Amino acid sequence: MSAGATVTELRAAAAEAGISDRAFDAALAEMQGEAELQPLAANVAPRGRRPARVLVAGAAMLVALAALVLARTETSTTSNGPRPNMPMVEEAFLLRCLTGAEAATLVRPILAGERTTLLLQARAPRVLTIRATPQQLREVRALLERHEAPGAPACAKQ
Repeated sequence: MSAGATVTELRAAAAEAGISDRAFDAALAEMQGEAELQPLAANVAPRGRRPARVLVAGAAMLVALAALVLARTETSTTSNGPRPNMPMVEEAFLLRCLTGAEAATLVRPILAGERTTLLLQARAPRVLTIRATPQQLREVRALLERHEAPGAPACAKQ
């Protein structure tokens, strides 16, 4: 972005970064208000419009950067994957209707994260063992209950 960006260009960049019009307008008003309040020294020539634009552009870029950092922080703390300090729990699910492979395919999207595990054993084809966060296990349990309920398509095929 050039130093002489227009307010329209800055507004577009802020919108692209997810900054609301209200927040942009407030930052712009604050920056313009500060520029108007600074007294000029008697021996210093008055500044032109370009430095004010540079100041506004810089402030808008800082606001955009802050919004981007906050958005990424929010995304990383609310993703489905377990955080490093999140407790992991292991649970075995006895399947009535689904095969272990069918159930594993169904629940894999819920098990985001490198610390989760899903175990199928040949000697126990109707048991699915999962190590995940308590929240992920609740979601898996609810999903399996829907697909293993009497009258569900997986149970009807037997």
